Amino acid sequence: MKPMKDIQLTQRFFKVAELARQIDRTSRTVKEWEKKGLIPKPQRDSRGWRVYSEKQLLDIIRLVKSRNYFVKLG
Repeated sequence: MKPMKDIQLTQRFFKVAELARQIDRTSRTVKEWEKKGLIPKPQRDSRGWRVYSEKQLLDIIRLVKSRNYFVKLG
């Protein structure tokens, strides 16, 4: 077993465009959902860009599949 300091935890993060591509929507749509409070606000990286965790991506995919009112805005 490796010592704890040698273990690197890897968490994949997605920029808004990557997340939008995964759910077949546009970045604009994802940003609108965020603005309307339909999805939680993501973390921001050091440049201020939105970054979504893998868990957030999966949660958003579940929301999109479960709610038919998520329509494409652009």
